[in-house]
Amino acid sequence: MNLNEMIESAHQIIGEKKDTDYRINPSTHAELYAETAPHLADLLKSAGLAITAKEYEEYDWDATDYRDSFTLWSNRMRWSVFLTAVFSACLATFASWMIIFHLQDSNLSKTVFSIIGILSVVFGASGMFCQQIVSKKNLLKNWMEKRSMAESMRLKYFDSVILEKTDQAEAQAIPLDHLKLEYIRRYLLEEQHNYYKNRGREHEKSAGNLLFLSAGALTAVVIINGISSYLGFGDNYLSAISVFALIAAALSSMTSNIEETNQDKRNAERYGRTVSALSNLWKRINEIHKAIFNGQVDLLYNYVQAITEVLSTEHRQWSKEFDLRLSAIGKLEAELDKFNQKMVNSSKSH
Repeated sequence: MNLNEMIESAHQIIGEKKDTDYRINPSTHAELYAETAPHLADLLKSAGLAITAKEYEEYDWDATDYRDSFTLWSNRMRWSVFLTAVFSACLATFASWMIIFHLQDSNLSKTVFSIIGILSVVFGASGMFCQQIVSKKNLLKNWMEKRSMAESMRLKYFDSVILEKTDQAEAQAIPLDHLKLEYIRRYLLEEQHNYYKNRGREHEKSAGNLLFLSAGALTAVVIINGISSYLGFGDNYLSAISVFALIAAALSSMTSNIEETNQDKRNAERYGRTVSALSNLWKRINEIHKAIFNGQVDLLYNYVQAITEVLSTEHRQWSKEFDLRLSAIGKLEAELDKFNQKMVNSSKSH
């Protein structure tokens, strides 16, 4: 079997990336290759690799659970803050119009005013509840910590795959080192390349949508304030609508907070660089096969180290954003406290 045939056979045995590879479960891989590549399967079943694989999977699941919980509760907190601002603005406007139109004694007006006030209080309380969930459970911190551990274990696992030896003789049609390389290609290089490519696109799209929404909200603030100031100067009927500028401002603030938390623009740019670096390494995989074929087996480990260095650099940069995300949540909590304090002061005044 010549080199090209060996590469093609190894590639077919390991297979192409599947959608299920988006979250890898290395503890199941030995079973996948028990018949097609028994010497690789034996290696993957070794005690050291099996333990590392399980540890990675546990950290990965924990990180995903904390991420989903953080995303859920922080989004609920944002919407609570926004809706509190909306109903507070409606409350102020309706109170003003009740005075203007002399509707203080109308039962219908009182009912509407009470409903708006109750909704404002409900969403304020909901925001406080979500805030407590996010902060007391340390969802963001736990997500970042578990993800860091998972990524460390991922890289440790694939390093161990290269370094691990098997007692089985190398009298195989396809030497183990070529299968190792293809295994790295599918479950580390290709999987991470596609992950960063797809996530980069998602971040880029999200950043564009948030920019459009934020710009529209700020434009609305200017227009509403301009109309109420120019047309409503000295006219309480029109000047009262200026309070709705608060709604547009709250929407702009919410989109800004989402961007600060998700870091969409920064991640899109950084993920693009990571994809480019991984692509360059991917293109050279046949050169590594050739080097292994000619006895330069050490290049296999060097190749994997180059991949892990790219991924480690990316993850270190991602981890540095913890303070930025934490600051964004802090700003959100401050806005919520501000709205709730207004409600407290308003209730005291009444």
